[in-house]
Amino acid sequence: MTCKECGQVVKLTRTMNKCHSNTELSSLEGTRCQFNGGRCAIKLGIDVHQDFYVVVEQVGGSNPKPPQRFQKEAFLFWAARLKQKSGAQVYALYEACGFGFSLQRKLSALSIKCYVVCPQKLDEQNRRVKTDPAAAGPKRSA
Repeated sequence: MTCKECGQVVKLTRTMNKCHSNTELSSLEGTRCQFNGGRCAIKLGIDVHQDFYVVVEQVGGSNPKPPQRFQKEAFLFWAARLKQKSGAQVYALYEACGFGFSLQRKLSALSIKCYVVCPQKLDEQNRRVKTDPAAAGPKRSA
């Protein structure tokens, strides 16, 4: 198939997303935002620590940006500025922990929709699977 805008021959695969901006889009949401000029939702994944936050940002359906480390107050300032500059809906998500819901209240006050999720045990059958080769012990021969 030939692209009408640039004349390149492209296959009907994910290559079509790369044709104009050299960035691969990971969802239809990103495609809609890129070509319709709409404002994409911004999603923030937050890892809460005692003295700082580690935040991953994803704009629309694009690939997530590298993690950023923020001091607590600096993150709130950055998030407020991000919301104001983009004009898009901003969603934040973090795992419930011993630090309570103060972050959720502060983000909600900034009109950022915040979800606090319950941690889930991934090894529900208590098999204690070892993924580290050193911790797995010596290899047995048959």
